[in-house]
Amino acid sequence: MCTFFDSHIHPDKLGYLFGAKLNIPKNFEGRRNTRPTNPSFIIKTGEDGEREVTIHEFGLIPSWSKDRKLQYSTMNARDDKLMSSNLWRPLFKSKRCIVPVAGFYEHHHLDKEVSIPGGKKPTDKIPYYFTLSSQQAFGLAGLYDHWVDKESGQTIGSFSIITTDPNPVVRKIHNSKERMPTILRKEDYDFWLDKTLNPEDYFDQNIFVPYPEDDMEVWQVSKGLDYGQNDEELIKPVDHPIDLDEIPGTQKGLFGD
Repeated sequence: MCTFFDSHIHPDKLGYLFGAKLNIPKNFEGRRNTRPTNPSFIIKTGEDGEREVTIHEFGLIPSWSKDRKLQYSTMNARDDKLMSSNLWRPLFKSKRCIVPVAGFYEHHHLDKEVSIPGGKKPTDKIPYYFTLSSQQAFGLAGLYDHWVDKESGQTIGSFSIITTDPNPVVRKIHNSKERMPTILRKEDYDFWLDKTLNPEDYFDQNIFVPYPEDDMEVWQVSKGLDYGQNDEELIKPVDHPIDLDEIPGTQKGLFGD
């Protein structure tokens, strides 16, 4: 699963890092806490064949949908369902996009409730922030679509993030759902956005594989994530992270060898 992520990236930096022109509202810089229905950046192939940055809502609304109700159940698309799902297959064929992020969040689930920084009450869900050591911003594999609201006539763009099997670092933290977002390598950006390719090509070229764990960093963050906190403090490591080794029922040696 990937239902919270950090899309706070300055547009000029975004355009430079991803080699894309900007087609976005002025002063939009994303959110530290991007959640379902929030607007965020995506990068897709424009009508001129070049990469462009646009704004779409997180949580895909299919073009054929009667309303927005599906949006809370379509934040993620499993890589092993892309070819068999009537929802994902046509989008996988022609509407692939890159979702640029500075990081993403996952929860570790405990067998008991504990008090943690930012929490209003004891909880069994501990939030962690993941980012890459080698890149200020990186791209996740995504799918997008456009839906027309029949009442307002407004066209709404939306997207989903494709998930794959986790690497060991993500698996140890995200222990309730063993999935992680598909992180694209820089050299695969053009390949992923190439509309002339067949979907099967992406499985042949190992797009859907766990990202190398040795390039990832992770730390515990405030429970404010779950209460909608959206500022620079959110992504900072908490002062007194819990020691998962000291809590019965959790995985031992989480950050050890």
